[in-house]
Amino acid sequence: MAKYQELADAIIKGDNFGSKDIAEKLVADGVAAEEILNEGLVPGMNVVGTKFKASEIYVPEVLIAKRAIVAAMDILKPLLSEADVETKGNIVADNLEEVNKFLDPGWLRCSCSDRPVSEEPIGT
Repeated sequence: MAKYQELADAIIKGDNFGSKDIAEKLVADGVAAEEILNEGLVPGMNVVGTKFKASEIYVPEVLIAKRAIVAAMDILKPLLSEADVETKGNIVADNLEEVNKFLDPGWLRCSCSDRPVSEEPIGT
């Protein structure tokens, strides 16, 4: 739908102010946070990931898109927690410091699936 395409476009362009405003407007219009995530954020992130894989964009552009995702997720995260949305899975990495140099949990929280990803440590 057009309302979700605007959010996806804001993510692709790296427009953090736009993504936050659109997420706030969708929430104010009564759209469920999980629907906003699945229909707006995830498709935008998929385009960013596809362009990165095809070397059409590079790490700086990915990080700019990440800022837009985090801005929207700052609006959605409390609502997703309140709604008790089930997490899809866990991220396992040998060296999380290396992962965090480029991507933070804000990106991982919603980029790996159609649902948020748990940030809980595994096997401590």
